[in-house]
Amino acid sequence: MANDLAERLRLAYQARSALHEDPQTTAYRLFHGYGEGGPALAVDRFGDVAIIENRGSTAEEVDIAMQVLGKAEPFSCIVLKERGKEPRALLGVLPSEPSAVLEEGLSYWVETWAPRNPGLYLDARPARNWLRANSSGRRVLNLFSYAGSLGVAAMAGGAKGVIHCDTQKRALLRCQENHRLNGQRTDARDQERMDVVKMLRKASEKGRKFGGVIVDPPPPSASTASNCSAMTPTSLAPAISPLVEPGGWVLCFFHHDARSWDELEEEMGKALGRRAVSMWRGRSGSDFPESSAERDLRLSALRIA
Repeated sequence: MANDLAERLRLAYQARSALHEDPQTTAYRLFHGYGEGGPALAVDRFGDVAIIENRGSTAEEVDIAMQVLGKAEPFSCIVLKERGKEPRALLGVLPSEPSAVLEEGLSYWVETWAPRNPGLYLDARPARNWLRANSSGRRVLNLFSYAGSLGVAAMAGGAKGVIHCDTQKRALLRCQENHRLNGQRTDARDQERMDVVKMLRKASEKGRKFGGVIVDPPPPSASTASNCSAMTPTSLAPAISPLVEPGGWVLCFFHHDARSWDELEEEMGKALGRRAVSMWRGRSGSDFPESSAERDLRLSALRIA
């Protein structure tokens, strides 16, 4: 069993050779257990720090992961995260200051010691790439912004401006820091600290319009406030619709939903109440191979007439 896990980890590392060799990307998933034969483990790389997320593996399996990582790369620190426990360093010293990582040449601050996500959702890399290619000249609204990586990508793609909406002051501060890290203009007027539903209502009352709206509500299984956890792109669509300019797009994140893309997009179009045409479909990157459609992240961009 131990040898099997070690081999799966080595094969996963080899499968990411293109990412290892890309100097413009230093943050990605090294082992995605759900699709690579070890569902209780996930391993992420953030620069010279590796994070092992243990969702129920044995101490022996965690030790095997650390040994394989130690032989693969000269990591300065290997962090172990386990549910209900504080993160701890298996190798080196647990970082205490934010560090910058690269993704496709853009920089993002991460806190590798944070109990939950360090500040960059790695599975959203394809969405960030799409935004860089489809935001030129648009004003973009980023709902549930978190640390603002999607907005940074939109600005890198030529967006006129990005409005970030989140309930957490700390998340909005990190949005500003990430924009500045990439030499992008930003100030407090680009931040909306409030409930998304309230923000959408107020924006509609003021007649605000956007050329693009990003809808990435927390997955139902995430530990989030009750007013967020039940939200989906479809449930928010009626409130979003009045804000989208003709010819604008809505980028939807569909988490943990086994329905087909056709079904998801048809339901979203009906909820928007406007003609919506599918212009792009995407999934998590190649470093997130999935064995089940129910776990797969689906991304849909709809152009609104």
